[in-house]
Amino acid sequence: LADAQSPEPGTLKTITLETGEVVPDLTGEWDAAIEYFGRLAKQATGGRALYGVYYGYFMGVLPQSQGGHLDLLRLLKSPYLDYFVAPYDYGNRLMGEDGRLRSLVNVFNLAGKAHIIEADTRTHLHPREEHGRVANLTESLAALRREFSTALVEHTGYWYVDFGPDSVGGWFDHPEIMSTIKSLYGTAERVLAVPRRSAAEVALVCDLDSAYYLADGEGMLTAYKLIMDTTTELYRTGAPFDEILLPQLAQADLSRYRVLVFLNTTAMSNEQAALVQRLRESGKHAMVFLWAPGYTGPDGLSLQRVQQATGFQVAQTALHASGRMAVTATEDRLTRDLPAEEQSAIETTGTAPVSGFDVAANWSNPRSKVYMDDHYAQFDFRPAAQGLTWTFQTVDAWSDLHWAGEIAAADGLGLDVRATSGLPQLGLRVVIKDADMAEFVSPAESLGRGEWRQLRYPFAAFTNAPWAKVRPAKPAFPLKGMKFVLDGLGGAGAVTLDLRGLCTLTGRVVTTPLRRFGEGTFGPLVAPVAGPNATVLGHVEGRPEGLLVRRGVGTSLVLYCPVPYLPREVLAAVLDEAGVHRFDADGADIVRADSRFVSIHTKAGGARRLSFPRPVAACDAVSGQSLGQGQSLELTLPANSTTILETTDVER
Repeated sequence: LADAQSPEPGTLKTITLETGEVVPDLTGEWDAAIEYFGRLAKQATGGRALYGVYYGYFMGVLPQSQGGHLDLLRLLKSPYLDYFVAPYDYGNRLMGEDGRLRSLVNVFNLAGKAHIIEADTRTHLHPREEHGRVANLTESLAALRREFSTALVEHTGYWYVDFGPDSVGGWFDHPEIMSTIKSLYGTAERVLAVPRRSAAEVALVCDLDSAYYLADGEGMLTAYKLIMDTTTELYRTGAPFDEILLPQLAQADLSRYRVLVFLNTTAMSNEQAALVQRLRESGKHAMVFLWAPGYTGPDGLSLQRVQQATGFQVAQTALHASGRMAVTATEDRLTRDLPAEEQSAIETTGTAPVSGFDVAANWSNPRSKVYMDDHYAQFDFRPAAQGLTWTFQTVDAWSDLHWAGEIAAADGLGLDVRATSGLPQLGLRVVIKDADMAEFVSPAESLGRGEWRQLRYPFAAFTNAPWAKVRPAKPAFPLKGMKFVLDGLGGAGAVTLDLRGLCTLTGRVVTTPLRRFGEGTFGPLVAPVAGPNATVLGHVEGRPEGLLVRRGVGTSLVLYCPVPYLPREVLAAVLDEAGVHRFDADGADIVRADSRFVSIHTKAGGARRLSFPRPVAACDAVSGQSLGQGQSLELTLPANSTTILETTDVER
């Protein structure tokens, strides 16, 4: 897979620009073995045995091209496989998180195969902080109810797995946990024969084959973040959604879907693009397109295919770009609910150099020798006038270098930087460590190859680092150090970062309001071109030609976002525009629903107003307690809880 690390152009690998083959795939041998043993099981038992496999993982797989789950459609057609199993994604199990599955359940439903969820829930009885372990009994019960409600609403099988501490059991060894499981089982048994159907009016269109056309470095990481982060935002819209694989679109009944969100469909065949065009032109489904839909595929790179699918004239304007979108049409109904943030800048009146920035002993690499041997071909740094030069080469998508030194209180911080690599752009974040070693991060920067950049930040521009566990309101002085984080390294080869002239700044701090979303860097940038059929909503930061555009209204709406991310506020506005019913408008809650059950998971709790597409009588699905009736209900939800409602229609 070595050549999968160096794609052209940008992060896409195509059959026309390189070796004549897509990224080598190792999954075929595994899938043949899966089917072979299934055939043996059927033959040995005269067809009586049910045969299934842990397979079809989509969420939380990085890189997908080496995860072994890309041949799902072939196995779904096999007569020897009866069911598939997958656990919950391990990165979304804490309170307030969505508890998504690793698989795309509706894909199995469409194929007529059973799906079983493995509930390997790390309750508070698990002794280690790992795999989404929750903190206490209350959170354990909320997690168990959330996971159960997923199986209930998604119409899947469900089994508990208790590896326990060191595989000796014990995750569920508590009387209240066992009592809860017993009551949930009773609910499941009671409703097995109750007719239900999906309530989703939104379909998330995903693709497996697109992974074959991405390099295992930045390309796969970009797709991973696109999948994981945008799905997180869709879960926060208060509306249920189904997943459909791109090749299933031609056979699936799409009549109930008012919105189609094309998630990671960077690869399309010409026939698939033509199908998407027909669906778009029908005016029955509002459509959201992300990144570069259909840009690559078995027929090679094609801007024409992107235009056919989306209806917009497009151009590839950069191999790499900032992943941050600056919104300019702040009053448009799709963007007006985005939270305004303040951008801080400093009008400098004085500077003072910071000592020790050019002393090699103050710099350090935080990685172990074992890690370096596995991931790095080079990593060295040397002092330079008023700073340092750092050179490295890695298979990782990011790297960092740490500096220890004291920085006195001031209004801001400045330095000059230059990045040189095999890529046109790299992403940089400057991190400061305050007096208590709390970490704060600067706004993301995109560094052009070989270009010196003068960075000037007021300290007010630094925010809590996303990974920080301690999150004070502002940095405490004196600062104790810094680190410099470069990302977007896939295919970069040898990288050199020059750092010069670290200084503190005095001056007047000014702030301006703005709306924006996204982060990091990505590539390629394939963006719509301004024209009479495109309403411009914003542009990629630093790339005024990288447009965010919309066209049409209602179920004829088309939104094209060229960066690999879309926030919940914009997604919710698209759903509203298309007439999708949203049960809960609170973006902090996780809602799942079918035609009879509605589940609400919340971390903060509090008063909520739930709405229904029709008047209903509602009760707690587990206890049977009546919760009221009507087309909306006022509820008070406990913190760290999952409430499962059972509804029945009432006359208007």
